Amino acid sequence: MDNNSIKPIKLAVIIVDRGEGKHITKLLGEVDVSYHLITLGQGTAPTELQTYFGFGETEKDIIWAFISSEKLSATRDALTKKLCIGKPNSGIAFTIPINSISGLKELKYFLGGAED
Repeated sequence: MDNNSIKPIKLAVIIVDRGEGKHITKLLGEVDVSYHLITLGQGTAPTELQTYFGFGETEKDIIWAFISSEKLSATRDALTKKLCIGKPNSGIAFTIPINSISGLKELKYFLGGAED
């Protein structure tokens, strides 16, 4: 990867019920997104509201993944088809554009490239 071949990247944030994060990271590996991590989260709806509306778990897995623009479409399609992301009570996913990373070595690391 040289400076002329650097493509825009995004930080994908995917929020699903606790325990589903392992399925997301497996799927990310299948579409060649190599840098991702899971953190634990907590939903904000009070228990009474969850019971009334039939919401799922309040404990969440939050998956953070750096995705190059060329892999974004395949990743979105895989999440939509295999894991039903976007349907009610199945999770939510969104991306944040990354405008700057401290150096080329770090960029290569986040995108799964070999270190020099």
